Amino acid sequence: MKNKQEIAFMMWNDKRPIKDIANSLGVSCASVYKYIEREKYLRSEAATHVKKEYDPEKLRKEIESGLTIKQLAIRYGIGENTIRRRCNKHGILYGKARKAEYKGKNADRHLCQSCCFRMSNKTFLSVGMRCDYIGINEKSRRCSVADCDKYEQGKPKKEKVG
Repeated sequence: MKNKQEIAFMMWNDKRPIKDIANSLGVSCASVYKYIEREKYLRSEAATHVKKEYDPEKLRKEIESGLTIKQLAIRYGIGENTIRRRCNKHGILYGKARKAEYKGKNADRHLCQSCCFRMSNKTFLSVGMRCDYIGINEKSRRCSVADCDKYEQGKPKKEKVG
């Protein structure tokens, strides 16, 4: 047996006036409009939406490889918040939280103690300058101390004069 909502929708599709539909069902006109809207929604694509499957491990690897939430959303054709929700559900760190967790290979500056670019000038050491890469090579190191890729073991090199 069909419910009032389905009957109202069928009558509306047959071009019957709302007032006649309301009288035949014994409800108000406002109820008929509500029934029609609900039935339209149920028959639309939104109600028949199928969730896209995903592999949490694949998502984890893509995040770790450096892809952003926005890039993943475009790749999978879903919203950014959906990606965030999936990451949170599986404990995958992304964005600033992921960067904050990563400390770097030289976070404690242990490599600086044996690097040939370490500062030897006592004046600069006293104000906290520990790396003299720029003074020796006359160009910026272009990396953070925690992820320094200029490390070379050896005695401190002398600063270029001139």
